[in-house]
Amino acid sequence: MPYFKQCFTKNFLIACCMYFFSDSRVRGWFLLDSYLPTFFLTGAYLVCIWLGNQFMKNRPAFSLRAHLIVYNLGITLLSLYMFIEVSIL
Repeated sequence: MPYFKQCFTKNFLIACCMYFFSDSRVRGWFLLDSYLPTFFLTGAYLVCIWLGNQFMKNRPAFSLRAHLIVYNLGITLLSLYMFIEVSIL
């Protein structure tokens, strides 16, 4: 195969697009160097949602009221702490 054709194979073009069209500030960062990890994680998330719906189809709903109260209280306290830290500066 001539060198010219070898340089423009499908894999080479994909690698060039991922390199040249990516943000140079995040090259080498975990999960930000390419769009592929985000694409596959999004696909895995959608599969998990679909499997969860299939699994819970004939089961009663969970009662998460107490868990959500604790979670919301924690988020509120964390937000208050961050607001105090920022306002002191």
